[in-house]
Amino acid sequence: MTIATFETLPLGATTAAAAGFDFLAAPAGGGATVIDTNPYRGAQCLQLTTGTAGAICYAERSTTLGVASSGQLYGRARFRLPVLPSDATGMRLFVVADSAGAFLAELRMTNAGRIQLRSGAGTILATAAATVAAGQWCDLGLAVLAFSATIGQAQLVVFAGDGTIAETLTSTATLNTLGAAGTTKAWVGAIRSGLASFVVVVDDVDWTTTGWPTTPTAPTVQNGPWTGAVTPTGFTAAYRLSGATAARLVASTTAELTNPATSGWVSPDSDGIVKLPITGLTPDTAYHYALDADGVVLDAGRGEARTFPPAGLPASYSLWFGSCQWTVPTALTYAAILNRTGPTGRALLGIHMGDLHYRDWGATTTAADILTQYWTSFGSAAMAPALAAIPFNYAWDNHDWGGDTSDLTAPAGDLVAAGYRQVIPSYPLPSSDGRGCFHSWVIGRVRFIQLDVRSFRTPQAETDGPDKTMLGAEQVAWFKTQLSAPEPLKVVCGNYYWRQDNVSSGRWGSYGYEFEQLNAYIQEHDVRVYVLFGDRHALCADDGSAPGAYGVPQAGGAPIQQGSVAGGSGESWSAGYYHTAPDTLQAYGWLDIVDSGTAITLHYQGITSLDGVTRVEMTTSFEAANSLPAVWGIHL
Repeated sequence: MTIATFETLPLGATTAAAAGFDFLAAPAGGGATVIDTNPYRGAQCLQLTTGTAGAICYAERSTTLGVASSGQLYGRARFRLPVLPSDATGMRLFVVADSAGAFLAELRMTNAGRIQLRSGAGTILATAAATVAAGQWCDLGLAVLAFSATIGQAQLVVFAGDGTIAETLTSTATLNTLGAAGTTKAWVGAIRSGLASFVVVVDDVDWTTTGWPTTPTAPTVQNGPWTGAVTPTGFTAAYRLSGATAARLVASTTAELTNPATSGWVSPDSDGIVKLPITGLTPDTAYHYALDADGVVLDAGRGEARTFPPAGLPASYSLWFGSCQWTVPTALTYAAILNRTGPTGRALLGIHMGDLHYRDWGATTTAADILTQYWTSFGSAAMAPALAAIPFNYAWDNHDWGGDTSDLTAPAGDLVAAGYRQVIPSYPLPSSDGRGCFHSWVIGRVRFIQLDVRSFRTPQAETDGPDKTMLGAEQVAWFKTQLSAPEPLKVVCGNYYWRQDNVSSGRWGSYGYEFEQLNAYIQEHDVRVYVLFGDRHALCADDGSAPGAYGVPQAGGAPIQQGSVAGGSGESWSAGYYHTAPDTLQAYGWLDIVDSGTAITLHYQGITSLDGVTRVEMTTSFEAANSLPAVWGIHL
């Protein structure tokens, strides 16, 4: 088990506890400091300083090092001494002690750069042939191989630069008596008193009970990047890694990553997933980014993202949106999106409104199933290039939540919500129960509102009325606050088209009471609303004149790759309806938003991916006067 790599601690931190130790001896005038000068591996290491003659400084681990009376303990650490000790007695680097602090075995460095294995009483048991120069990293192992009432068989290993064992010295001499069976401590650092102020630098400290800890493998990117949570001054990139102890994001306005900005260091979780938020960037600026894993900027996992224009000011940009794709996507849709440019260039953001797959999670679903499907989708040759170049926003719908008519009773709902939070680089999720994925963001003078239509919905078969809900009381209240926010236009990403359709549809027609209440609020407060939706498996748009649409213009962008369906009997779509039922359709929605300062115009195109043909088109304008500048004085 790797105990300490020091990558996730703030530079200059004066405690090692967060890196895996549970005690630090920090004398006056000395102590521990995280530094970035010449680490063994990665970007940071720990400097331990005695401060004054007679003082000691060490980091200790004891809480996870319990060893049975017949067990064994292997420790490995990397050390660098800027200067060698001044006398032959040397400096203690590595100690194994009992629970009372009595030394069992230790490693020392002498003034000649020789490494010694000693008993707890300080008796020299063996001396390595290798010599270490001042400032040179050495990779050392200390093992106690036979814990019993009387302890013997200590071992010193000097590892070669490639991690193989270059020299092994073993002693069967009595070391000491184990004070309390089953408990041990291990110390690293500048822990020999008597010398004047002295410095030892340590990195990558490991202990195991099964054999020598191995040299960490080179970090690799297994999946990613996929980016999201874009703001005017930053964004978040997510990866799945192997072999990395810590990672950070490096971003620059040049492909060569000159003068880069960096995120903080973050350790991957137990599944190798890491989400890296970077801030302090320039608004409305294109960035190249790369992954720095353990101090090495990798070639794999590079991408691009553009920060949003400043919130509250007129801005023009393009978006893509859609939903519904094969469980193992092969769609050319993402390549078409990646290659398309609008009036201001490539899409600033993609909005995926659910059915990322059709697994229909159920009672036997595991957390591993959910993560594996994310890798299948995000890591596919179809999706991966687009996700690395265009940030996206995602919310689940029925098939990636719990099945066709799934609701708040979906048996895997909690696992889906947890997996989403583990993997997706999302905007803040205000749901108080940690389950819902509703959220919002602002680009220029437009507020985007992403609804969650599954996590809180009551069963479809219930009688319609005040107690039947698609959104749940908390989300309804939140939705109203979003509609009342100051931006002149609200774009609702609602998964479903905005109309009161068939009462058995599972869409808003099945939740008519709540739908009427929401529309009454919109009309009462004169909110300018435009709806983006997926789910329909057809390209279609309406200016709000269709029956049951309450005057709200709306546009659909599905399916990304799924079977297509014909429109229902009596449906009307003022801008048109395109389908290829029952054949698989590959398509997406594209939205160019132009804010002139006096009006915000949305130009929608429903595009088939294989030929790039615009099948449905609609232009909608909203009056939106510039806000008055702040000035001193009182207007008369």
